[in-house]
Amino acid sequence: MEFEQLRLLVEQLPAMLWTTDEQLTITAIGGAAIKTLAETAPLARAPHQLPSMFDEQTPLIKAHRRALAGEAGSYPVEWKGRTFRCHVRPLQDAQGETVGTIGLGVDITEHREAEHAIRERDVRVQESESQYRSLIQNAIYGIYRSTADGRFVEVNPALAVMLGYESAEDLMAHANLAAIYVDPTERMRLIEQYAGTGRIDGVEVGWQRKDGTPITVRLSGRTVETEPPGARGFEVIAEDVTARRALEDELRHAQKIEAVGRLAGGIAHDFNNLLTAIFGFSDLALEQLEVSHPARPDVQEVRKAAESAASLTRQLLAFSRKQVLQPRLLNLNGTVERMQTLLQRVIGEHISLVTRLAPSLHDVFADPGQLEQVVINLAINARDAMPNGGQLVIDTANVTFKTIDLARKRGGAGDFVRVTISDTGLGMEETVRARLFEPFFTTKERGRGTGLGLATVYGVVRQSGGFIWVDSVIGRGTTFTLDFPRATDGIERTSQTADEGAAPGAGETILLVEDLPSVRSVMRELLARNGYRVVESESGDDALQMAAREETGIDLLLTDVVMSGMSGRELARRVQALRPTIRVLYVSGYTDDLLAQHGVLEAGVSFLQKPFTQQQLLQKLREVLDGGTKE
Repeated sequence: MEFEQLRLLVEQLPAMLWTTDEQLTITAIGGAAIKTLAETAPLARAPHQLPSMFDEQTPLIKAHRRALAGEAGSYPVEWKGRTFRCHVRPLQDAQGETVGTIGLGVDITEHREAEHAIRERDVRVQESESQYRSLIQNAIYGIYRSTADGRFVEVNPALAVMLGYESAEDLMAHANLAAIYVDPTERMRLIEQYAGTGRIDGVEVGWQRKDGTPITVRLSGRTVETEPPGARGFEVIAEDVTARRALEDELRHAQKIEAVGRLAGGIAHDFNNLLTAIFGFSDLALEQLEVSHPARPDVQEVRKAAESAASLTRQLLAFSRKQVLQPRLLNLNGTVERMQTLLQRVIGEHISLVTRLAPSLHDVFADPGQLEQVVINLAINARDAMPNGGQLVIDTANVTFKTIDLARKRGGAGDFVRVTISDTGLGMEETVRARLFEPFFTTKERGRGTGLGLATVYGVVRQSGGFIWVDSVIGRGTTFTLDFPRATDGIERTSQTADEGAAPGAGETILLVEDLPSVRSVMRELLARNGYRVVESESGDDALQMAAREETGIDLLLTDVVMSGMSGRELARRVQALRPTIRVLYVSGYTDDLLAQHGVLEAGVSFLQKPFTQQQLLQKLREVLDGGTKE
């Protein structure tokens, strides 16, 4: 009974079992071999007559031979598309003598396929991890993993560059999250958000680089498990958006400028014409009134008010970058040197003025009057910040930028000339500094400022192709840095002469063309009283007929630029066709955009911006008549 049970047990084995004699003739089979082998060959055949898995040259037949010599072994065998693990050892009798071999074959096909699948999966995982690691290491955004207490577990090179460290290892060794937040409470708020939702998306925070430079960073991340198992940490992507935010701020500021510019440009023409009339009639009245005349102070106040109104208009146009500039090649060292006496009077004796001018300073191409106004406005601003005295320092230097830096309001690469104006005053808070160049923004009490001084500075600098930014620390003072592009080669230097007063006319004939009656009337009176013969007209067509029939010569055409019907430029072209030697002086109350369209701002064209005084008009006339260009 026990033998029968053992036989049944052997027959039911899932493995193949077989024995051979010393001649390697199979003497018995059992288990899965009964089906696998017996169906294909009868028992007790010589090995070479058995199925191919027992062929003479197979590893298995060699294993049987080694087993006869007393050596056991285990070998894989491929047969009929299946994979078997065959174990062969010596078969011994009761006396321990080798009388044959015994073999055990286990079908491991599924196991091998599973192992292969696992290996392929592991390879795919390794490749995926490698690709992921490469992606992280080469990402343009900063990526890091950190523990809950702020310790970096892993960082990529981009994060190290963003924070000013030499390498990822340098960053991990010398910094943590607690140290790079400008405001530690921001980090605590993020941790609370992680606790609530498990992630953050597009949150902007303030970080600081290794050298202390603040940057704005946009963070997106999630909670992850870190070492030890079960500990909570964070996986975060960080994007430096400092330059983008600076560009957006610049755009918003430009939009404000454009809004004010449209308003200023819209009223400038009419306002400048009115002021021209006010200046002219005031000058005419003052010439006729004795010093002791009771009405003289009133007229003087009218003229003074007109000057204030003209200054306000110029400030609006300067801020909105719509003023008419008359640039020339100049050296800023000379500008600062000429202004030292004036600046000392402006800031007062309680403030010392120090200038440090760089030798061999490059030239710039800009309007000297406007740049002087910039320096004066900044000096006044510094004076007001030092009520108890201090020091105002003006430095000049040549600088070169290799890259664009929008975060510092520096928009291009190349050579620039820098002017730095620093004070030791009260300084300003960040909220004030952020609005410093806004129109009509002022921290001064009512009546002490229009809020256009620094806005004007900004407009002049930007219209001149330059850039400006400000650094300030409460209690330590403020520094304004202005960078102007170096003048290009080929620009001729224009001599700058001091005003010598207005010489009267010598009987020259002026063809005056102005469509506004009040302005035409005052200009006619001013010219006639100062030695000129005036032929006047209200339109281009009428003026052209006068030029054709005038018997005496016409020395100069004095014409408005923008008129109904024929423009001043077209009129000049036609008059010069009739009278080739005539000279031309254009006047206008419009701003530079429209004037540029008419071409009167081109080099060699004589132009006088309204409003102008009697002295400015007479001086410009003599300049054109005595040697200026014909147009």
